Amino acid sequence: MGGLGSGRYSRKTAVEDCLGIDVNYLNRKGFLEEGCQFTLRWSISRSNWSASISAKAYKDYIVLDYIVEKERELNYSIQLDKVPMNLGGYKNYLRCPKCNSRVEKIYKSSASDYFLCRDCLDLVYRSSKESGDELAKVRRKLDKLYSKLNGKWRGVYSIIPDKPKNMHQRTYLGIRKDIIKQERLLDGLFCMKAEDLIG
Repeated sequence: MGGLGSGRYSRKTAVEDCLGIDVNYLNRKGFLEEGCQFTLRWSISRSNWSASISAKAYKDYIVLDYIVEKERELNYSIQLDKVPMNLGGYKNYLRCPKCNSRVEKIYKSSASDYFLCRDCLDLVYRSSKESGDELAKVRRKLDKLYSKLNGKWRGVYSIIPDKPKNMHQRTYLGIRKDIIKQERLLDGLFCMKAEDLIG
């Protein structure tokens, strides 16, 4: 009882079942250069399914242009956010059109006509759709801890936020300690899962 996969199956949509736009992919392809026009395509050969959108990059945003349900044309912008890196240069992020959070990926699901972040669409990763998944539990704890500091947990790209203005130093240090503990636990669970797959 209570082992891996013993919980109820989540009815939430998985990110793997959505169209996704990854800012790192756009950057690698040079699509974020100002004035660049490009087309993104998705297809699943086994089901004869495909989708595509047109886009154009500007200095601080990209404009998406596509048709939904074969009749309604959507044309809207996605803000770009350039964050300085410690060793020089910048890292690009997208801003979710709904909540304005800084993300690397945005998604289009059947629940929305727009590309939004994973949180706004209430998406989960397929690997964590089982409620008994220990990895999912630790991720949820990290999400809660980061939200207490007015931040969002972004996996390996996460940086623990600074102390919120009205929070006591002792409370902040306690949350920070919990975050470090949970991130170490997550690393250990990933290693155990990798060993199980190899063995």
